[in-house]
Amino acid sequence: MKKVFYHLSSHLAVTQTFPSFQGVTTTSSGFIPSKKNALASLKLGFLTLLLTITAFSVLFGQAGAALDFDGVNDRVDIADATWNDFGSSDFTVECWIKKQAGSTGWSNVAGVGKWNTGGSVGTNEWLLALTSDGTNELPNFSVEVGITNYKVTATTPMVVGTWYHLAGVREGTTLRIYVNGVLEGTTTNAGITAVNNIAGREIMLGKLDGFTGHTNMEMDELRIWGTARSGAEILANKDCEIPTTGTNLLANYHFNQGTADVNNAGITSLTDVAGSSLNGTLFNFALSGVSVSNWTAPGGVVNGSSCLPVHNVTQNTYFSTIQAAINVANANDVIEVSAGTYAEHVIINKKLDVRGPNYGMSGNGPRSAEAIIVPEANVMPADPWTEVVWINSDDVSFDGFKVSGDNPLISGYSYAGMNLEKGQCVYSEGSNITFKNNIVEKATTMGFFAGGSQSTQFQNLVVDNNKIDQIHDVGATGYGFGFYIQGTAGSITNNVVTNVRNGIQVQPYRVAQSSTPVLQVKDNDFAAYRTGIYFNYSEVGASAWSIESNDIT
Repeated sequence: MKKVFYHLSSHLAVTQTFPSFQGVTTTSSGFIPSKKNALASLKLGFLTLLLTITAFSVLFGQAGAALDFDGVNDRVDIADATWNDFGSSDFTVECWIKKQAGSTGWSNVAGVGKWNTGGSVGTNEWLLALTSDGTNELPNFSVEVGITNYKVTATTPMVVGTWYHLAGVREGTTLRIYVNGVLEGTTTNAGITAVNNIAGREIMLGKLDGFTGHTNMEMDELRIWGTARSGAEILANKDCEIPTTGTNLLANYHFNQGTADVNNAGITSLTDVAGSSLNGTLFNFALSGVSVSNWTAPGGVVNGSSCLPVHNVTQNTYFSTIQAAINVANANDVIEVSAGTYAEHVIINKKLDVRGPNYGMSGNGPRSAEAIIVPEANVMPADPWTEVVWINSDDVSFDGFKVSGDNPLISGYSYAGMNLEKGQCVYSEGSNITFKNNIVEKATTMGFFAGGSQSTQFQNLVVDNNKIDQIHDVGATGYGFGFYIQGTAGSITNNVVTNVRNGIQVQPYRVAQSSTPVLQVKDNDFAAYRTGIYFNYSEVGASAWSIESNDIT
Protein backbone atom coordinates (compact mmCIF):
# COMPACT_ATOMS: atom_id res chain seq x y z
CA MET A 1 0.00 0.00 0.00
CA LYS A 2 1.25 3.50 -0.82
CA LYS A 3 0.01 6.24 1.51
CA VAL A 4 -0.66 9.95 0.87
CA PHE A 5 -0.44 12.36 3.80
CA TYR A 6 -1.79 15.89 3.93
CA HIS A 7 -1.24 18.27 6.83
CA LEU A 8 -2.98 21.65 7.07
CA SER A 9 -1.53 23.81 9.81
CA SER A 10 -1.67 27.56 10.41
CA HIS A 11 0.95 27.82 7.67
CA LEU A 12 -1.02 25.60 5.30
CA ALA A 13 1.75 23.09 4.76
CA VAL A 14 0.66 20.42 2.31
CA THR A 15 2.90 17.43 1.76
CA GLN A 16 2.57 14.63 -0.76
CA THR A 17 4.88 11.64 -0.31
CA PHE A 18 5.44 8.53 -2.38
CA PRO A 19 7.31 5.84 -0.42
CA SER A 20 8.16 3.93 -3.59
CA PHE A 21 10.31 6.82 -4.80
CA GLN A 22 12.84 7.59 -2.13
CA GLY A 23 13.19 11.25 -1.26
CA VAL A 24 10.30 12.51 -3.38
CA THR A 25 8.46 15.13 -1.32
CA THR A 26 6.59 18.22 -2.40
CA THR A 27 5.45 21.03 -0.15
CA SER A 28 3.20 23.99 -0.82
CA SER A 29 3.09 26.67 1.85
CA GLY A 30 1.12 29.86 2.22
CA PHE A 31 1.24 31.79 5.50
CA ILE A 32 -2.20 32.70 6.83
CA PRO A 33 -1.77 35.86 8.92
CA SER A 34 -5.44 36.48 9.67
CA LYS A 35 -8.97 35.21 9.16
CA LYS A 36 -9.50 37.81 6.41
CA ASN A 37 -7.39 36.07 3.83
CA ALA A 38 -7.63 32.56 5.28
CA LEU A 39 -10.17 31.32 2.75
CA ALA A 40 -8.21 32.69 -0.19
CA SER A 41 -5.01 31.11 1.07
CA LEU A 42 -6.78 27.82 1.74
CA LYS A 43 -8.15 27.74 -1.80
CA LEU A 44 -4.70 28.55 -3.17
CA GLY A 45 -3.15 25.81 -1.07
CA PHE A 46 -5.64 23.19 -2.26
CA LEU A 47 -5.20 24.31 -5.88
CA THR A 48 -1.45 23.91 -5.51
CA LEU A 49 -2.01 20.51 -3.91
CA LEU A 50 -4.27 19.40 -6.76
CA LEU A 51 -1.77 20.50 -9.39
CA THR A 52 1.04 18.82 -7.48
CA ILE A 53 -0.82 15.53 -7.17
CA THR A 54 -1.76 15.64 -10.85
CA ALA A 55 1.85 16.29 -11.85
CA PHE A 56 3.13 13.43 -9.74
CA SER A 57 0.42 11.09 -11.03
CA VAL A 58 1.42 11.86 -14.60
CA LEU A 59 5.12 11.62 -13.88
CA PHE A 60 5.19 8.62 -11.60
CA GLY A 61 1.78 6.91 -11.63
CA GLN A 62 0.65 4.62 -8.85
CA ALA A 63 3.17 2.13 -7.56
CA GLY A 64 2.52 -1.50 -8.32
CA ALA A 65 0.84 -3.49 -5.54
CA ALA A 66 -0.09 -6.78 -7.24
CA LEU A 67 0.69 -8.84 -10.32
CA ASP A 68 -1.89 -9.62 -13.01
CA PHE A 69 -1.65 -13.02 -14.76
CA ASP A 70 -3.41 -13.08 -18.16
CA GLY A 71 -4.45 -16.76 -18.07
CA VAL A 72 -2.79 -17.34 -21.46
CA ASN A 73 0.90 -17.92 -20.78
CA ASP A 74 1.94 -15.85 -17.72
CA ARG A 75 3.69 -17.57 -14.87
CA VAL A 76 6.25 -16.91 -12.13
CA ASP A 77 8.89 -19.49 -11.17
CA ILE A 78 10.76 -19.69 -7.86
CA ALA A 79 13.66 -22.11 -7.96
CA ASP A 80 13.51 -25.52 -6.33
CA ALA A 81 15.67 -25.57 -3.21
CA THR A 82 15.97 -27.28 0.15
CA TRP A 83 14.09 -24.42 1.85
CA ASN A 84 10.89 -25.29 -0.05
CA ASP A 85 11.24 -29.09 0.15
CA PHE A 86 9.37 -29.70 3.38
CA GLY A 87 9.38 -33.48 3.76
CA SER A 88 7.98 -34.28 7.21
CA SER A 89 8.22 -30.67 8.45
CA ASP A 90 5.30 -28.35 9.14
CA PHE A 91 4.77 -25.42 6.80
CA THR A 92 2.27 -22.73 5.76
CA VAL A 93 1.61 -21.09 2.39
CA GLU A 94 -0.57 -17.98 2.31
CA CYS A 95 -1.39 -15.29 -0.25
CA TRP A 96 -4.07 -13.00 -1.64
CA ILE A 97 -5.66 -14.04 -4.94
CA LYS A 98 -8.36 -12.51 -7.13
CA LYS A 99 -9.63 -14.86 -9.83
CA GLN A 100 -10.33 -13.05 -13.08
CA ALA A 101 -12.20 -15.98 -14.62
CA GLY A 102 -14.02 -19.05 -13.34
CA SER A 103 -12.86 -22.64 -13.53
CA THR A 104 -14.31 -24.85 -16.26
CA GLY A 105 -12.65 -27.93 -17.72
CA TRP A 106 -9.78 -27.58 -15.26
CA SER A 107 -9.05 -24.01 -16.31
CA ASN A 108 -7.73 -21.47 -13.79
CA VAL A 109 -6.56 -24.17 -11.39
CA ALA A 110 -3.17 -23.12 -10.07
CA GLY A 111 -2.57 -20.62 -7.34
CA VAL A 112 0.90 -21.45 -6.06
CA GLY A 113 2.68 -24.76 -5.60
CA LYS A 114 5.22 -27.37 -6.56
CA TRP A 115 2.87 -29.49 -8.64
CA ASN A 116 3.21 -31.27 -11.94
CA THR A 117 -0.26 -32.64 -12.62
CA GLY A 118 -2.67 -34.86 -10.77
CA GLY A 119 -2.46 -37.32 -13.64
CA SER A 120 1.21 -37.98 -12.94
CA VAL A 121 1.20 -39.36 -9.43
CA GLY A 122 4.46 -39.41 -7.56
CA THR A 123 5.70 -36.22 -9.29
CA ASN A 124 4.07 -33.63 -7.06
CA GLU A 125 4.84 -31.96 -3.72
CA TRP A 126 2.32 -29.33 -2.51
CA LEU A 127 -0.28 -27.00 -4.02
CA LEU A 128 -2.64 -24.18 -3.06
CA ALA A 129 -5.26 -24.52 -5.80
CA LEU A 130 -8.34 -22.51 -6.84
CA THR A 131 -10.75 -25.31 -7.76
CA SER A 132 -11.27 -28.72 -6.20
CA ASP A 133 -12.81 -30.54 -9.17
CA GLY A 134 -11.99 -28.43 -12.23
CA THR A 135 -15.46 -26.87 -12.41
CA ASN A 136 -16.13 -25.27 -9.03
CA GLU A 137 -14.50 -22.27 -7.36
CA LEU A 138 -13.55 -23.95 -4.06
CA PRO A 139 -9.92 -23.37 -3.05
CA ASN A 140 -8.00 -26.31 -1.64
CA PHE A 141 -4.62 -27.32 -0.28
CA SER A 142 -2.88 -30.56 -1.28
CA VAL A 143 0.27 -32.50 -0.49
CA GLU A 144 1.49 -35.67 -2.14
CA VAL A 145 3.17 -38.48 -0.22
CA GLY A 146 4.48 -41.20 -2.54
CA ILE A 147 1.65 -41.70 -5.00
CA THR A 148 -1.14 -40.56 -2.67
CA ASN A 149 -2.67 -37.08 -2.83
CA TYR A 150 -4.07 -35.70 0.43
CA LYS A 151 -6.33 -32.69 0.09
CA VAL A 152 -8.41 -30.33 2.21
CA THR A 153 -11.09 -28.19 0.55
CA ALA A 154 -12.65 -24.91 1.65
CA THR A 155 -16.39 -24.24 1.70
CA THR A 156 -16.47 -20.67 0.35
CA PRO A 157 -16.54 -20.44 -3.46
CA MET A 158 -14.31 -17.70 -4.85
CA VAL A 159 -16.29 -15.02 -6.66
CA VAL A 160 -14.60 -13.78 -9.82
CA GLY A 161 -13.26 -10.26 -9.36
CA THR A 162 -13.05 -10.51 -5.54
CA TRP A 163 -9.89 -10.69 -3.46
CA TYR A 164 -9.52 -13.65 -1.07
CA HIS A 165 -6.83 -14.46 1.45
CA LEU A 166 -6.00 -18.17 1.24
CA ALA A 167 -3.79 -20.10 3.64
CA GLY A 168 -2.82 -23.77 3.52
CA VAL A 169 -1.27 -25.29 6.64
CA ARG A 170 0.42 -28.65 7.13
CA GLU A 171 0.84 -29.62 10.80
CA GLY A 172 1.97 -33.18 11.36
CA THR A 173 -0.67 -35.47 9.88
CA THR A 174 -3.20 -32.65 9.53
CA LEU A 175 -3.96 -30.26 6.66
CA ARG A 176 -5.97 -27.07 7.14
CA ILE A 177 -7.26 -24.40 4.80
CA TYR A 178 -8.29 -20.89 5.81
CA VAL A 179 -10.26 -18.39 3.73
CA ASN A 180 -10.07 -14.76 4.84
CA GLY A 181 -8.64 -15.90 8.16
CA VAL A 182 -11.43 -18.39 8.89
CA LEU A 183 -10.75 -22.12 9.17
CA GLU A 184 -12.91 -23.83 6.54
CA GLY A 185 -11.51 -27.33 6.27
CA THR A 186 -9.41 -29.87 8.17
CA THR A 187 -8.12 -33.24 6.98
CA THR A 188 -6.20 -35.62 9.24
CA ASN A 189 -4.67 -38.83 7.95
CA ALA A 190 -1.86 -40.98 9.32
CA GLY A 191 -0.54 -41.27 5.77
CA ILE A 192 0.49 -37.59 5.73
CA THR A 193 4.14 -38.20 6.48
CA ALA A 194 7.08 -37.11 4.29
CA VAL A 195 5.89 -34.93 1.41
CA ASN A 196 7.59 -35.82 -1.89
CA ASN A 197 10.86 -34.13 -2.81
CA ILE A 198 11.04 -34.01 -6.62
CA ALA A 199 14.35 -32.79 -7.99
CA GLY A 200 13.90 -29.63 -10.06
CA ARG A 201 10.22 -29.18 -9.16
CA GLU A 202 10.03 -25.38 -8.96
CA ILE A 203 7.44 -23.31 -7.15
CA MET A 204 5.11 -21.98 -9.84
CA LEU A 205 2.60 -19.17 -9.57
CA GLY A 206 -0.32 -19.32 -12.01
CA LYS A 207 0.54 -22.65 -13.61
CA LEU A 208 0.96 -26.38 -12.97
CA ASP A 209 4.28 -27.59 -14.34
CA GLY A 210 2.91 -30.47 -16.40
CA PHE A 211 -0.40 -28.88 -17.44
CA THR A 212 -0.83 -26.53 -20.38
CA GLY A 213 -3.40 -24.26 -18.74
CA HIS A 214 -2.58 -21.01 -16.98
CA THR A 215 -4.57 -19.05 -14.37
CA ASN A 216 -6.27 -15.74 -15.06
CA MET A 217 -5.82 -13.98 -11.72
CA GLU A 218 -4.16 -11.27 -9.69
CA MET A 219 -1.88 -12.16 -6.77
CA ASP A 220 -0.51 -10.23 -3.80
CA GLU A 221 1.39 -10.83 -0.57
CA LEU A 222 2.71 -14.40 -0.86
CA ARG A 223 4.36 -15.80 2.28
CA ILE A 224 5.88 -19.21 2.86
CA TRP A 225 6.56 -20.26 6.44
CA GLY A 226 8.56 -23.14 7.86
CA THR A 227 5.99 -23.69 10.59
CA ALA A 228 2.30 -24.40 11.02
CA ARG A 229 0.76 -20.97 11.53
CA SER A 230 -2.17 -20.84 13.95
CA GLY A 231 -5.55 -19.46 13.00
CA ALA A 232 -4.95 -16.47 15.27
CA GLU A 233 -1.62 -15.71 13.58
CA ILE A 234 -3.12 -15.96 10.10
CA LEU A 235 -6.04 -13.73 11.03
CA ALA A 236 -3.84 -11.15 12.76
CA ASN A 237 -1.52 -10.62 9.78
CA LYS A 238 -3.57 -11.32 6.67
CA ASP A 239 -4.54 -7.70 6.04
CA CYS A 240 -1.09 -6.15 6.17
CA GLU A 241 2.45 -6.58 5.01
CA ILE A 242 5.08 -8.11 7.26
CA PRO A 243 7.81 -5.61 6.33
CA THR A 244 10.77 -7.97 6.02
CA THR A 245 11.18 -11.19 7.92
CA GLY A 246 9.79 -12.96 10.95
CA THR A 247 10.39 -16.13 12.90
CA ASN A 248 10.21 -19.08 10.46
CA LEU A 249 9.23 -16.79 7.57
CA LEU A 250 11.13 -18.41 4.70
CA ALA A 251 10.01 -16.19 1.83
CA ASN A 252 7.99 -12.98 1.70
CA TYR A 253 6.77 -11.38 -1.55
CA HIS A 254 4.97 -8.01 -1.40
CA PHE A 255 4.43 -7.56 -5.19
CA ASN A 256 5.13 -3.82 -4.68
CA GLN A 257 7.11 -3.44 -7.88
CA GLY A 258 6.97 -1.34 -11.01
CA THR A 259 4.28 1.25 -11.66
CA ALA A 260 0.70 0.15 -12.00
CA ASP A 261 -0.60 -0.37 -15.52
CA VAL A 262 2.20 1.36 -17.46
CA ASN A 263 5.27 0.17 -19.34
CA ASN A 264 7.24 -1.96 -16.86
CA ALA A 265 9.56 -3.65 -19.35
CA GLY A 266 12.57 -5.09 -17.58
CA ILE A 267 10.92 -5.52 -14.17
CA THR A 268 10.86 -9.28 -14.45
CA SER A 269 11.79 -10.39 -10.93
CA LEU A 270 9.38 -10.94 -8.03
CA THR A 271 11.37 -9.72 -5.05
CA ASP A 272 11.66 -11.70 -1.84
CA VAL A 273 12.08 -9.35 1.14
CA ALA A 274 12.61 -12.00 3.83
CA GLY A 275 16.34 -11.52 3.57
CA SER A 276 17.29 -14.61 1.59
CA SER A 277 16.91 -13.19 -1.96
CA LEU A 278 14.67 -16.06 -3.02
CA ASN A 279 13.36 -14.05 -5.95
CA GLY A 280 10.90 -15.32 -8.51
CA THR A 281 11.23 -14.89 -12.29
CA LEU A 282 8.39 -13.60 -14.47
CA PHE A 283 7.78 -15.40 -17.79
CA ASN A 284 5.77 -14.12 -20.76
CA PHE A 285 4.27 -11.06 -19.05
CA ALA A 286 3.51 -8.20 -21.46
CA LEU A 287 4.48 -5.53 -18.89
CA SER A 288 3.07 -2.86 -21.22
CA GLY A 289 0.75 0.08 -20.65
CA VAL A 290 -2.34 -1.84 -19.58
CA SER A 291 -3.42 -3.60 -16.39
CA VAL A 292 -3.48 -7.09 -17.92
CA SER A 293 -0.28 -9.16 -17.72
CA ASN A 294 1.45 -6.44 -15.73
CA TRP A 295 2.19 -4.94 -12.33
CA THR A 296 -1.08 -3.38 -11.18
CA ALA A 297 -2.90 -1.80 -8.23
CA PRO A 298 -4.58 -1.97 -5.82
CA GLY A 299 -3.67 -5.33 -4.34
CA GLY A 300 -5.34 -7.50 -1.75
CA VAL A 301 -3.54 -5.84 1.15
CA VAL A 302 -4.66 -2.25 1.77
CA ASN A 303 -2.99 -1.47 5.11
CA GLY A 304 0.68 -1.41 4.18
CA SER A 305 2.83 -2.69 7.01
CA SER A 306 0.49 -1.34 9.68
CA CYS A 307 -0.86 -4.51 11.25
CA LEU A 308 -3.18 -2.83 13.72
CA PRO A 309 -4.63 -5.54 15.93
CA VAL A 310 -8.31 -4.56 16.13
CA HIS A 311 -10.37 -4.93 12.98
CA ASN A 312 -13.88 -3.63 12.37
CA VAL A 313 -14.80 -6.29 9.86
CA THR A 314 -18.01 -4.57 8.79
CA GLN A 315 -16.29 -1.30 7.87
CA ASN A 316 -12.87 -2.84 7.11
CA THR A 317 -11.09 -0.37 9.40
CA TYR A 318 -8.24 -1.02 11.84
CA PHE A 319 -7.42 0.29 15.30
CA SER A 320 -4.72 -0.01 17.93
CA THR A 321 -7.14 -0.47 20.85
CA ILE A 322 -10.47 -2.19 21.40
CA GLN A 323 -12.07 0.97 22.76
CA ALA A 324 -11.00 3.04 19.76
CA ALA A 325 -12.77 0.55 17.49
CA ILE A 326 -15.90 0.58 19.64
CA ASN A 327 -16.06 4.36 19.79
CA VAL A 328 -16.47 4.81 16.03
CA ALA A 329 -18.36 1.59 15.27
CA ASN A 330 -21.93 1.53 14.07
CA ALA A 331 -24.64 -0.63 15.57
CA ASN A 332 -24.43 -4.26 14.42
CA ASP A 333 -20.75 -4.02 13.42
CA VAL A 334 -18.46 -7.02 13.95
CA ILE A 335 -15.14 -6.27 15.66
CA GLU A 336 -12.35 -8.85 15.64
CA VAL A 337 -9.45 -8.54 18.11
CA SER A 338 -6.09 -10.19 17.51
CA ALA A 339 -4.07 -11.98 20.16
CA GLY A 340 -2.16 -9.67 22.48
CA THR A 341 -2.53 -7.78 25.77
CA TYR A 342 -4.88 -4.78 25.94
CA ALA A 343 -4.51 -2.57 29.01
CA GLU A 344 -7.71 -0.56 28.75
CA HIS A 345 -11.13 0.01 30.29
CA VAL A 346 -13.42 -1.48 27.66
CA ILE A 347 -16.94 -0.04 27.57
CA ILE A 348 -19.28 -1.59 25.01
CA ASN A 349 -22.07 0.95 24.75
CA LYS A 350 -23.73 -0.04 21.49
CA LYS A 351 -25.04 -3.14 19.74
CA LEU A 352 -21.87 -4.97 18.66
CA ASP A 353 -20.45 -8.42 18.03
CA VAL A 354 -16.98 -8.35 19.64
CA ARG A 355 -14.83 -11.38 18.91
CA GLY A 356 -11.49 -12.45 20.33
CA PRO A 357 -9.04 -14.85 18.66
CA ASN A 358 -10.70 -17.76 20.51
CA TYR A 359 -14.16 -16.98 19.19
CA GLY A 360 -16.24 -20.16 19.33
CA MET A 361 -13.64 -22.05 21.41
CA SER A 362 -14.64 -23.11 24.93
CA GLY A 363 -12.95 -21.28 27.78
CA ASN A 364 -12.14 -24.65 29.35
CA GLY A 365 -10.71 -26.37 26.29
CA PRO A 366 -7.80 -26.09 23.87
CA ARG A 367 -7.27 -22.52 22.74
CA SER A 368 -4.92 -20.47 20.61
CA ALA A 369 -3.08 -17.31 21.68
CA GLU A 370 -5.32 -15.02 23.75
CA ALA A 371 -6.51 -11.43 23.50
CA ILE A 372 -6.07 -10.53 27.18
CA ILE A 373 -7.85 -7.45 28.55
CA VAL A 374 -6.27 -6.15 31.76
CA PRO A 375 -6.62 -3.01 33.92
CA GLU A 376 -5.17 0.19 32.55
CA ALA A 377 -4.54 1.60 36.05
CA ASN A 378 -4.61 0.55 39.70
CA VAL A 379 -7.77 1.46 41.66
CA MET A 380 -7.35 -1.15 44.41
CA PRO A 381 -8.02 -1.56 47.26
CA ALA A 382 -10.03 1.66 47.59
CA ASP A 383 -12.39 0.77 44.71
CA PRO A 384 -13.07 -2.96 44.28
CA TRP A 385 -16.09 -2.36 41.99
CA THR A 386 -14.71 -0.75 38.86
CA GLU A 387 -14.67 -3.39 36.16
CA VAL A 388 -12.21 -4.27 33.42
CA VAL A 389 -14.99 -4.71 30.81
CA TRP A 390 -18.38 -2.98 31.01
CA ILE A 391 -21.15 -4.20 28.70
CA ASN A 392 -23.50 -1.22 28.78
CA SER A 393 -25.94 -1.85 25.94
CA ASP A 394 -28.56 -4.28 24.75
CA ASP A 395 -27.72 -6.77 22.00
CA VAL A 396 -24.02 -7.35 22.62
CA SER A 397 -22.03 -10.51 21.95
CA PHE A 398 -18.62 -10.90 23.65
CA ASP A 399 -16.86 -14.12 22.70
CA GLY A 400 -13.34 -15.55 22.79
CA PHE A 401 -11.39 -13.32 25.22
CA LYS A 402 -9.42 -13.54 28.43
CA VAL A 403 -10.23 -10.87 31.05
CA SER A 404 -8.06 -10.46 34.12
CA GLY A 405 -7.99 -8.11 37.10
CA ASP A 406 -4.20 -8.32 37.12
CA ASN A 407 -2.02 -6.30 34.79
CA PRO A 408 1.43 -7.84 35.31
CA LEU A 409 3.09 -4.58 34.26
CA ILE A 410 1.51 -2.66 37.16
CA SER A 411 2.28 -3.14 40.84
CA GLY A 412 -1.18 -3.38 42.35
CA TYR A 413 -2.93 -4.66 45.46
CA SER A 414 -1.46 -7.83 46.91
CA TYR A 415 -4.37 -10.00 48.08
CA ALA A 416 -5.00 -13.73 48.45
CA GLY A 417 -1.94 -14.63 46.42
CA MET A 418 -2.88 -12.23 43.61
CA ASN A 419 -1.66 -8.81 42.54
CA LEU A 420 -4.74 -6.87 41.48
CA GLU A 421 -5.46 -3.49 39.96
CA LYS A 422 -9.23 -4.01 39.69
CA GLY A 423 -11.61 -6.06 41.82
CA GLN A 424 -14.27 -6.86 39.22
CA CYS A 425 -13.70 -8.33 35.77
CA VAL A 426 -16.91 -8.00 33.73
CA TYR A 427 -20.05 -5.97 34.49
CA SER A 428 -23.14 -6.27 32.28
CA GLU A 429 -26.23 -4.06 32.07
CA GLY A 430 -28.51 -4.91 29.16
CA SER A 431 -30.84 -7.39 27.50
CA ASN A 432 -29.89 -9.90 24.82
CA ILE A 433 -26.30 -10.21 26.04
CA THR A 434 -24.24 -13.21 24.93
CA PHE A 435 -21.10 -13.93 26.94
CA LYS A 436 -19.45 -17.08 25.65
CA ASN A 437 -16.10 -18.86 25.39
CA ASN A 438 -14.19 -16.48 27.64
CA ILE A 439 -11.65 -16.93 30.42
CA VAL A 440 -12.19 -14.61 33.42
CA GLU A 441 -9.70 -14.57 36.26
CA LYS A 442 -8.33 -12.75 39.30
CA ALA A 443 -10.76 -10.47 41.12
CA THR A 444 -12.18 -9.92 44.62
CA THR A 445 -15.87 -9.11 44.05
CA MET A 446 -17.17 -10.77 40.86
CA GLY A 447 -15.87 -12.51 37.80
CA PHE A 448 -19.06 -11.75 35.84
CA PHE A 449 -21.78 -9.50 37.29
CA ALA A 450 -25.14 -9.05 35.51
CA GLY A 451 -26.44 -5.97 37.28
CA GLY A 452 -30.21 -5.67 37.06
CA SER A 453 -32.15 -4.34 40.04
CA GLN A 454 -35.59 -4.31 41.65
CA SER A 455 -36.67 -1.49 39.35
CA THR A 456 -34.70 -2.36 36.19
CA GLN A 457 -34.69 -5.91 34.90
CA PHE A 458 -32.96 -7.37 31.86
CA GLN A 459 -33.83 -10.27 29.57
CA ASN A 460 -32.18 -13.04 27.59
CA LEU A 461 -28.71 -13.26 29.06
CA VAL A 462 -26.72 -16.20 27.64
CA VAL A 463 -23.59 -17.19 29.57
CA ASP A 464 -22.04 -20.34 28.16
CA ASN A 465 -18.73 -22.23 27.99
CA ASN A 466 -16.69 -19.80 30.06
CA LYS A 467 -13.88 -20.52 32.51
CA ILE A 468 -13.85 -18.48 35.76
CA ASP A 469 -10.87 -18.76 38.09
CA GLN A 470 -9.43 -17.10 41.22
CA ILE A 471 -12.24 -14.83 42.39
CA HIS A 472 -11.28 -14.47 46.04
CA ASP A 473 -12.64 -12.69 49.08
CA VAL A 474 -11.15 -14.33 52.14
CA GLY A 475 -12.83 -12.21 54.82
CA ALA A 476 -15.41 -13.60 57.23
CA THR A 477 -18.08 -11.96 55.12
CA GLY A 478 -17.56 -10.92 51.53
CA TYR A 479 -18.13 -11.48 47.85
CA GLY A 480 -15.79 -13.52 45.69
CA PHE A 481 -18.50 -14.66 43.24
CA GLY A 482 -17.68 -16.40 39.98
CA PHE A 483 -21.08 -15.28 38.65
CA TYR A 484 -23.57 -12.86 40.19
CA ILE A 485 -26.83 -12.75 38.22
CA GLN A 486 -29.05 -10.01 39.61
CA GLY A 487 -32.39 -8.83 38.22
CA THR A 488 -31.63 -10.55 34.93
CA ALA A 489 -33.37 -13.46 33.20
CA GLY A 490 -30.96 -15.81 31.53
CA SER A 491 -29.34 -19.15 30.85
CA ILE A 492 -26.08 -20.02 32.61
CA THR A 493 -24.72 -23.25 31.11
CA ASN A 494 -21.56 -25.30 30.57
CA ASN A 495 -19.26 -23.04 32.55
CA VAL A 496 -16.31 -24.13 34.72
CA VAL A 497 -15.73 -22.10 37.88
CA THR A 498 -12.69 -22.84 40.05
CA ASN A 499 -10.88 -21.30 43.03
CA VAL A 500 -13.70 -18.99 44.11
CA ARG A 501 -15.41 -18.18 47.37
CA ASN A 502 -18.88 -18.57 45.83
CA GLY A 503 -19.69 -20.25 42.54
CA ILE A 504 -22.83 -18.37 41.54
CA GLN A 505 -25.52 -16.25 43.13
CA VAL A 506 -28.83 -15.82 41.32
CA GLN A 507 -30.82 -12.94 42.77
CA PRO A 508 -33.90 -12.51 40.56
CA TYR A 509 -35.73 -9.75 42.42
CA ARG A 510 -38.89 -9.38 40.29
CA VAL A 511 -37.61 -10.49 36.91
CA ALA A 512 -40.12 -12.50 34.89
CA GLN A 513 -39.27 -14.88 32.07
CA SER A 514 -40.71 -12.61 29.33
CA SER A 515 -38.61 -12.98 26.13
CA THR A 516 -36.00 -15.29 27.70
CA PRO A 517 -36.45 -18.85 26.35
CA VAL A 518 -35.50 -20.55 29.61
CA LEU A 519 -34.26 -19.46 33.04
CA GLN A 520 -31.65 -21.95 34.12
CA VAL A 521 -28.36 -22.78 35.78
CA LYS A 522 -27.40 -26.06 34.17
CA ASP A 523 -24.42 -28.31 33.41
CA ASN A 524 -21.88 -26.12 35.18
CA ASP A 525 -18.93 -27.16 37.37
CA PHE A 526 -18.42 -25.10 40.54
CA ALA A 527 -15.37 -25.53 42.78
CA ALA A 528 -15.97 -23.11 45.65
CA TYR A 529 -14.82 -22.93 49.26
CA ARG A 530 -18.02 -21.41 50.68
CA THR A 531 -21.11 -21.91 48.49
CA GLY A 532 -21.53 -23.49 45.08
CA ILE A 533 -24.99 -22.15 44.13
CA TYR A 534 -26.84 -19.48 46.08
CA PHE A 535 -30.41 -18.65 44.98
CA ASN A 536 -31.56 -15.57 46.84
CA TYR A 537 -34.21 -12.85 47.01
CA SER A 538 -36.90 -13.92 44.56
CA GLU A 539 -39.82 -11.51 44.97
CA VAL A 540 -43.50 -11.70 44.06
CA GLY A 541 -43.90 -11.87 40.28
CA ALA A 542 -40.51 -13.41 39.59
CA SER A 543 -40.39 -16.46 37.31
CA ALA A 544 -39.00 -19.77 38.53
CA TRP A 545 -35.50 -20.88 37.58
CA SER A 546 -34.40 -24.40 36.74
CA ILE A 547 -31.20 -25.41 38.57
CA GLU A 548 -30.02 -28.87 37.53
CA SER A 549 -27.13 -31.11 36.51
CA ASN A 550 -24.42 -28.96 38.09
CA ASP A 551 -21.32 -30.38 39.79
CA ILE A 552 -20.29 -28.70 43.04
CA THR A 553 -17.08 -29.41 44.90
